[in-house]
Amino acid sequence: MSLGKLNIVVIYVEYDHEKYPDSFEHLRSYLVKLDDRRIKYLRVNNKDEGNGTKDLGGNVTYLQGDNVDREFSGWQRGIGFLRDHELPCDVVLFANEAFEAIGPSYLKNRNPKWLILKSHALRAVIGLVDTGWEKTRLHGKGTRVWMNTNSFFVPGSLLSKLRTLVTVDDESLTEFLPEHFPSQGLVFKQTAPMNDAYKDRMMEWLTKEWHNKIDLNERTWSIFRSKVKAILNEASLAIRIRELGYVMLPYSIPLFVLRKIRGAYRRARKILLRSRQDSARDTVITEY
Repeated sequence: MSLGKLNIVVIYVEYDHEKYPDSFEHLRSYLVKLDDRRIKYLRVNNKDEGNGTKDLGGNVTYLQGDNVDREFSGWQRGIGFLRDHELPCDVVLFANEAFEAIGPSYLKNRNPKWLILKSHALRAVIGLVDTGWEKTRLHGKGTRVWMNTNSFFVPGSLLSKLRTLVTVDDESLTEFLPEHFPSQGLVFKQTAPMNDAYKDRMMEWLTKEWHNKIDLNERTWSIFRSKVKAILNEASLAIRIRELGYVMLPYSIPLFVLRKIRGAYRRARKILLRSRQDSARDTVITEY
Protein backbone atom coordinates (compact mmCIF):
# COMPACT_ATOMS: atom_id res chain seq x y z
CA MET A 1 0.00 0.00 0.00
CA SER A 2 1.36 3.42 -0.93
CA LEU A 3 0.79 6.85 0.53
CA GLY A 4 -0.99 7.83 -2.67
CA LYS A 5 -1.66 11.54 -2.64
CA LEU A 6 -1.27 12.02 1.11
CA ASN A 7 0.73 15.13 2.05
CA ILE A 8 2.98 15.07 5.12
CA VAL A 9 4.26 18.07 7.03
CA VAL A 10 7.10 17.68 9.54
CA ILE A 11 7.29 20.40 12.21
CA TYR A 12 10.65 20.05 13.94
CA VAL A 13 11.67 22.28 16.86
CA GLU A 14 15.23 22.83 18.05
CA TYR A 15 16.94 25.01 20.66
CA ASP A 16 20.31 23.57 21.72
CA HIS A 17 22.11 22.43 18.58
CA GLU A 18 25.32 21.68 20.49
CA LYS A 19 23.55 19.30 22.85
CA TYR A 20 21.73 17.50 20.04
CA PRO A 21 24.01 17.73 16.98
CA ASP A 22 22.66 16.36 13.69
CA SER A 23 19.29 15.57 15.26
CA PHE A 24 17.37 17.06 12.32
CA GLU A 25 19.52 15.18 9.81
CA HIS A 26 18.86 11.92 11.68
CA LEU A 27 15.12 12.51 11.56
CA ARG A 28 15.23 13.20 7.81
CA SER A 29 17.26 10.05 7.22
CA TYR A 30 14.54 8.00 8.96
CA LEU A 31 11.95 9.38 6.54
CA VAL A 32 14.03 8.72 3.42
CA LYS A 33 11.81 5.77 2.48
CA LEU A 34 8.94 8.16 1.84
CA ASP A 35 8.29 10.09 -1.36
CA ASP A 36 10.19 13.31 -0.62
CA ARG A 37 7.95 15.24 -3.00
CA ARG A 38 5.04 14.75 -0.59
CA ILE A 39 6.91 15.98 2.52
CA LYS A 40 7.31 19.56 3.67
CA TYR A 41 9.75 20.22 6.52
CA LEU A 42 9.31 23.21 8.82
CA ARG A 43 12.46 23.61 10.92
CA VAL A 44 11.76 25.94 13.85
CA ASN A 45 14.65 27.38 15.86
CA ASN A 46 13.35 28.53 19.25
CA LYS A 47 16.71 30.08 20.14
CA ASP A 48 16.55 32.37 17.12
CA GLU A 49 13.62 34.48 18.27
CA GLY A 50 11.57 36.34 15.70
CA ASN A 51 9.06 35.89 12.91
CA GLY A 52 11.41 35.45 9.97
CA THR A 53 11.45 32.57 7.50
CA LYS A 54 14.00 31.27 5.01
CA ASP A 55 13.84 28.66 2.27
CA LEU A 56 16.67 26.18 2.84
CA GLY A 57 15.93 24.14 -0.28
CA GLY A 58 15.09 20.46 -0.37
CA ASN A 59 11.51 21.04 0.86
CA VAL A 60 12.84 22.63 4.08
CA THR A 61 11.71 26.02 5.40
CA TYR A 62 13.56 27.58 8.34
CA LEU A 63 11.41 29.49 10.85
CA GLN A 64 12.44 31.71 13.71
CA GLY A 65 10.53 30.84 16.88
CA ASP A 66 10.47 31.53 20.59
CA ASN A 67 10.94 29.36 23.65
CA VAL A 68 8.17 30.84 25.78
CA ASP A 69 6.34 27.51 25.90
CA ARG A 70 9.33 25.34 24.96
CA GLU A 71 8.61 23.02 22.04
CA PHE A 72 4.88 23.80 22.17
CA SER A 73 5.36 27.42 21.14
CA GLY A 74 7.76 26.28 18.42
CA TRP A 75 5.22 23.81 17.09
CA GLN A 76 2.57 26.50 17.23
CA ARG A 77 4.82 28.73 15.13
CA GLY A 78 4.98 25.94 12.56
CA ILE A 79 1.21 25.46 12.63
CA GLY A 80 0.76 29.18 12.05
CA PHE A 81 3.01 29.03 8.99
CA LEU A 82 1.21 25.95 7.71
CA ARG A 83 -2.17 27.68 8.00
CA ASP A 84 -1.04 31.07 6.68
CA HIS A 85 0.43 29.45 3.56
CA GLU A 86 -2.39 26.90 3.19
CA LEU A 87 0.04 24.01 2.90
CA PRO A 88 -1.69 20.73 1.97
CA CYS A 89 -1.56 18.56 5.05
CA ASP A 90 -3.04 15.10 5.68
CA VAL A 91 -0.68 14.05 8.50
CA VAL A 92 1.76 16.09 10.60
CA LEU A 93 4.81 14.66 12.32
CA PHE A 94 5.67 16.79 15.35
CA ALA A 95 9.20 16.31 16.69
CA ASN A 96 11.81 18.09 18.78
CA GLU A 97 15.58 17.86 18.90
CA ALA A 98 15.47 15.51 21.91
CA PHE A 99 13.40 12.87 20.13
CA GLU A 100 16.21 10.35 20.70
CA ALA A 101 17.35 11.56 24.12
CA ILE A 102 16.21 8.38 25.86
CA GLY A 103 17.15 5.95 23.09
CA PRO A 104 16.92 5.27 19.34
CA SER A 105 13.70 6.42 17.70
CA TYR A 106 11.11 3.86 16.65
CA LEU A 107 11.36 5.46 13.20
CA LYS A 108 15.00 4.49 12.77
CA ASN A 109 14.57 0.91 11.58
CA ARG A 110 10.94 0.90 10.46
CA ASN A 111 9.06 2.30 7.50
CA PRO A 112 7.09 5.35 8.69
CA LYS A 113 4.64 4.85 5.81
CA TRP A 114 2.50 2.53 7.92
CA LEU A 115 2.35 4.98 10.82
CA ILE A 116 1.20 7.74 8.49
CA LEU A 117 -1.44 5.53 6.89
CA LYS A 118 -2.74 4.39 10.30
CA SER A 119 -2.83 7.94 11.63
CA HIS A 120 -4.83 9.12 8.62
CA ALA A 121 -7.18 6.14 8.26
CA LEU A 122 -7.90 5.55 11.96
CA ARG A 123 -8.12 9.20 13.02
CA ALA A 124 -5.35 8.44 15.49
CA VAL A 125 -2.46 10.27 17.11
CA ILE A 126 0.44 7.81 16.98
CA GLY A 127 3.62 7.92 19.02
CA LEU A 128 5.09 6.80 22.32
CA VAL A 129 2.09 6.37 24.62
CA ASP A 130 2.82 6.56 28.34
CA THR A 131 0.50 5.15 31.01
CA GLY A 132 2.59 5.17 34.17
CA TRP A 133 1.00 7.79 36.41
CA GLU A 134 -1.89 6.28 38.35
CA LYS A 135 -4.81 8.29 39.78
CA THR A 136 -3.43 11.64 38.59
CA ARG A 137 -6.05 14.24 37.62
CA LEU A 138 -5.98 17.68 36.00
CA HIS A 139 -9.10 19.86 36.19
CA GLY A 140 -10.86 16.73 37.44
CA LYS A 141 -9.90 14.71 34.35
CA GLY A 142 -7.66 11.65 34.36
CA THR A 143 -4.12 12.01 33.03
CA ARG A 144 -3.02 8.38 33.31
CA VAL A 145 -2.61 8.05 29.53
CA TRP A 146 -0.70 10.67 27.57
CA MET A 147 1.40 11.02 24.44
CA ASN A 148 5.13 11.56 24.84
CA THR A 149 5.60 14.66 22.73
CA ASN A 150 9.16 14.20 21.50
CA SER A 151 7.76 12.79 18.23
CA PHE A 152 4.18 11.92 17.24
CA PHE A 153 1.94 11.79 14.17
CA VAL A 154 -1.30 13.79 14.06
CA PRO A 155 -4.01 13.51 11.38
CA GLY A 156 -4.62 16.80 9.61
CA SER A 157 -8.34 16.60 10.39
CA LEU A 158 -7.53 16.84 14.11
CA LEU A 159 -5.08 19.68 13.62
CA SER A 160 -7.82 21.75 11.99
CA LYS A 161 -9.95 21.32 15.13
CA LEU A 162 -7.20 22.27 17.57
CA ARG A 163 -6.99 26.04 17.75
CA THR A 164 -3.65 25.78 19.51
CA LEU A 165 -1.40 23.13 21.03
CA VAL A 166 -0.69 25.43 23.99
CA THR A 167 -3.21 25.01 26.81
CA VAL A 168 -1.14 26.30 29.74
CA ASP A 169 0.77 29.53 29.12
CA ASP A 170 2.76 31.73 31.51
CA GLU A 171 -0.38 33.41 32.83
CA SER A 172 -2.34 30.23 33.54
CA LEU A 173 0.78 28.57 35.00
CA THR A 174 0.41 30.87 38.02
CA GLU A 175 -2.68 28.81 38.94
CA PHE A 176 -0.30 25.92 39.63
CA LEU A 177 3.00 27.44 40.78
CA PRO A 178 4.06 30.75 42.37
CA GLU A 179 6.25 32.99 40.22
CA HIS A 180 9.06 33.00 42.80
CA PHE A 181 10.71 30.05 44.47
CA PRO A 182 8.85 29.07 47.67
CA SER A 183 11.71 28.76 50.13
CA GLN A 184 9.18 27.54 52.67
CA GLY A 185 5.92 25.70 52.29
CA LEU A 186 4.41 23.84 49.34
CA VAL A 187 5.88 23.86 45.85
CA PHE A 188 2.51 23.58 44.10
CA LYS A 189 -0.29 25.88 45.19
CA GLN A 190 -2.99 24.30 47.34
CA THR A 191 -5.58 25.71 44.95
CA ALA A 192 -3.88 24.30 41.83
CA PRO A 193 -6.47 22.50 39.64
CA MET A 194 -4.74 19.13 40.01
CA ASN A 195 -4.97 16.44 42.67
CA ASP A 196 -2.28 15.65 45.21
CA ALA A 197 -1.30 12.44 43.40
CA TYR A 198 -0.41 14.47 40.32
CA LYS A 199 1.61 16.99 42.36
CA ASP A 200 3.54 14.23 44.14
CA ARG A 201 4.21 12.28 40.94
CA MET A 202 5.42 15.34 39.07
CA MET A 203 7.80 16.28 41.88
CA GLU A 204 9.20 12.74 42.00
CA TRP A 205 9.66 12.62 38.23
CA LEU A 206 11.36 16.00 37.79
CA THR A 207 13.65 15.86 40.82
CA LYS A 208 14.54 12.14 40.93
CA GLU A 209 13.71 10.21 37.74
CA TRP A 210 13.95 12.51 34.70
CA HIS A 211 17.13 12.19 32.60
CA ASN A 212 17.75 15.92 33.29
CA LYS A 213 16.55 15.76 36.90
CA ILE A 214 16.39 19.11 38.67
CA ASP A 215 18.03 20.00 41.96
CA LEU A 216 15.22 22.29 43.04
CA ASN A 217 16.32 25.68 44.39
CA GLU A 218 15.94 29.38 43.63
CA ARG A 219 18.43 29.17 40.75
CA THR A 220 16.61 26.30 39.02
CA TRP A 221 13.07 27.50 39.76
CA SER A 222 12.48 28.95 36.29
CA ILE A 223 13.62 25.67 34.69
CA PHE A 224 11.30 23.70 36.97
CA ARG A 225 8.34 25.96 36.16
CA SER A 226 9.06 25.67 32.44
CA LYS A 227 9.17 21.87 32.57
CA VAL A 228 6.00 21.68 34.66
CA LYS A 229 4.27 23.83 32.05
CA ALA A 230 5.43 21.47 29.30
CA ILE A 231 4.09 18.43 31.18
CA LEU A 232 0.76 20.15 31.81
CA ASN A 233 0.54 21.02 28.11
CA GLU A 234 1.33 17.41 27.26
CA ALA A 235 -1.42 16.12 29.57
CA SER A 236 -3.90 18.76 28.41
CA LEU A 237 -3.28 17.86 24.77
CA ALA A 238 -4.05 14.20 25.50
CA ILE A 239 -7.31 15.19 27.20
CA ARG A 240 -8.32 17.39 24.27
CA ILE A 241 -7.48 14.67 21.73
CA ARG A 242 -9.87 12.27 23.48
CA GLU A 243 -12.59 14.90 23.85
CA LEU A 244 -12.46 15.60 20.10
CA GLY A 245 -13.15 11.92 19.39
CA TYR A 246 -9.65 10.83 18.36
CA VAL A 247 -7.56 8.02 19.83
CA MET A 248 -3.94 7.76 20.88
CA LEU A 249 -2.13 4.65 19.67
CA PRO A 250 1.43 3.41 20.29
CA TYR A 251 3.95 3.22 17.47
CA SER A 252 3.88 -0.57 17.51
CA ILE A 253 0.34 -1.88 17.03
CA PRO A 254 -0.06 -5.66 16.66
CA LEU A 255 -1.87 -6.62 13.47
CA PHE A 256 -4.77 -8.33 15.29
CA VAL A 257 -5.35 -5.18 17.35
CA LEU A 258 -5.28 -3.06 14.21
CA ARG A 259 -7.86 -5.34 12.58
CA LYS A 260 -10.13 -5.06 15.63
CA ILE A 261 -9.86 -1.27 15.58
CA ARG A 262 -10.58 -1.17 11.87
CA GLY A 263 -13.56 -3.54 12.31
CA ALA A 264 -14.97 -1.47 15.15
CA TYR A 265 -14.55 1.69 13.08
CA ARG A 266 -16.42 0.14 10.15
CA ARG A 267 -19.24 -1.11 12.38
CA ALA A 268 -19.59 2.31 14.01
CA ARG A 269 -19.67 3.94 10.59
CA LYS A 270 -22.43 1.57 9.38
CA ILE A 271 -24.49 2.31 12.48
CA LEU A 272 -24.04 6.04 11.94
CA LEU A 273 -25.03 5.80 8.27
CA ARG A 274 -28.06 3.66 9.13
CA SER A 275 -29.09 6.18 11.79
CA ARG A 276 -28.83 9.03 9.29
CA GLN A 277 -30.85 7.10 6.71
CA ASP A 278 -33.56 6.33 9.29
CA SER A 279 -33.60 9.97 10.34
CA ALA A 280 -33.94 11.12 6.72
CA ARG A 281 -36.77 8.61 6.07
CA ASP A 282 -38.63 9.74 9.20
CA THR A 283 -38.28 13.35 8.05
CA VAL A 284 -39.76 12.52 4.64
CA ILE A 285 -42.70 10.65 6.21
CA THR A 286 -43.36 13.51 8.62
CA GLU A 287 -43.29 16.11 5.89
CA TYR A 288 -45.57 14.00 3.71
